[in-house]
Amino acid sequence: MIQQLQPRADLLQDIARQRPPLATLLATLEEAEELGPLPASHSHGAQLLPDGPGPPLSNNVGKEEGQDHQQPAVFGTTV
Repeated sequence: MIQQLQPRADLLQDIARQRPPLATLLATLEEAEELGPLPASHSHGAQLLPDGPGPPLSNNVGKEEGQDHQQPAVFGTTV
């Protein structure tokens, strides 16, 4: 019986070790969620910073040809 329960006990120990970083991550995501979305720019070519780079690059993974619409990034938690 002990041999059958040992893998579960090991898994629970691993979960307990991950708890502090997970709590920090969730707190950070909650803080990000409270900031709200970025204000919309007047044009798609507008720069975010006066002398900085242009708008952020999108992730084109899984994007079909001819599909140009982008969804805004949204932070959320399900705690």
